Amino acid sequence: MHTFNGVEFRSKSARKAHVRGMIDVLGECVIGPEHECFGAFEELLSMHPRAEWKRGPGVGSYFIEQNPLGKSADRTGMVRVDGVRDTFSWVDCCNERAKTSNHAFSQAMRQAVFGQAVAFKTASYQEGARLECVLCSTSVLAYGSYHVDHATRFKEIAAAFVASVGGVVPQRFASCPVTKQISFRDEDRAFADAWAAFHASKCELQVLCGPCNLAKH
Repeated sequence: MHTFNGVEFRSKSARKAHVRGMIDVLGECVIGPEHECFGAFEELLSMHPRAEWKRGPGVGSYFIEQNPLGKSADRTGMVRVDGVRDTFSWVDCCNERAKTSNHAFSQAMRQAVFGQAVAFKTASYQEGARLECVLCSTSVLAYGSYHVDHATRFKEIAAAFVASVGGVVPQRFASCPVTKQISFRDEDRAFADAWAAFHASKCELQVLCGPCNLAKH
């Protein structure tokens, strides 16, 4: 049985048809916290296979807009509380993959160091009063159109840390009831702090514009 917004469906295809109908009825619009469908979109995004990466520090509003590629269905997206504007595939959300313990661990690892990325972006902007993509040198886009990226892939840094602690890692995690963001439990604060310090010493952060970031990943 598959559920969405308090409704049970016998199949993923039935749930997908329901979500498609909801989006068609809403049409092009902005869905803020006061909108009656905001909770439904929060749940929809939480079903995305890269929900934690998409959500970041939290979502301020969602939107539905015409798909510029000319496909029949409108596309969905969000504006995060840090100003980043991004899109996400509602179809991928409806085809959610089972969340494995490895997936949850990866989410918690990213959440533990997210503040470092925010601080880097803020400092980069304050230094030159603008942001510039290190790959294409674009510097005229809005603040929210730039992303913080790892020059050395995040997975490689995380794997090196796990190896340094002998592969002994937390197996249970906390989850925010509102944002669905997965993080380390208070009992594992020492592990989270050690990881954050390791990441800070090893990561080489850089600013990319949205298109270059998507092309890289």
